[in-house]
This record gives sequence, structure tokens and C-alpha cells, in this order.
Amino acid sequence: MREIKFRVWDKQEQKIKHAGFDIDPEGNIWCNHWNLSGFYILMQYTGLKDKNGKEIYEGDIIVLGEETYDLYYKQSDKVIVEWDKKVTGFRPFQSWHSDYEPIEDIEVIGNIYEHPELLKEEK
Repeated sequence: MREIKFRVWDKQEQKIKHAGFDIDPEGNIWCNHWNLSGFYILMQYTGLKDKNGKEIYEGDIIVLGEETYDLYYKQSDKVIVEWDKKVTGFRPFQSWHSDYEPIEDIEVIGNIYEHPELLKEEK
């Protein structure tokens, strides 16, 4: 079973934070007793790790190895990890079944909040 963990992007401090979370009876998400509405962007752990053993979260920018790139994507070797509600899974991993070992063909190179420049096309 996948471990359920989150991290947040703190909009005010402009940095990623790892913290404990609670959900109150009204459905509000609280991070270390702070309400997440407005100031934080919540990112869920996919349950997967890259080839270096780094945990992969929503919002991460990953580089696909040649084998994975050929199988799943033809436009770019860089992909943003996103929740896909149509298939209830994390894109590009929605159809992958993992034993939670690192994925040897993928590497996390940053995330969309701290490193948006990584998504610019190289010329």
C-alpha cells in the first residue's frame, strides 16, 4: 500500500515545506495547525521514487529515460507529475504498478514552483 504523505509550497516564503496534516470536520486541510487555504499549495507523494531514491511528488519535474520516453511521450523528455482524475492516478504513472523500488529510468530534476525555468524548451 502506498504511503500517504504531502508537502506544501509556501507562497509567502517561496519554499517547499514538509509537515504534518489534519483535516477538520468541515474538510479544511490544516498544516501544523495552519489552514492551507490561500497560502499553500498541497502536493501529494506518488508512492514512487526516482533512480536516485528521491521521493516523487505532484508538481515535480522529471526527466524520462530513453526507454520510458519512447513508450509514453514523443514531445519532450521532461514531464510534470500531475494527478489525473480521469484515471485516478498520477500522470505519467497512472498505469504503472510498482513494488515501491526506485524507477531506474526516471530522475526528479526539480519542481514547478522552485524551478519553472526547467520547463522552457532548449534551443
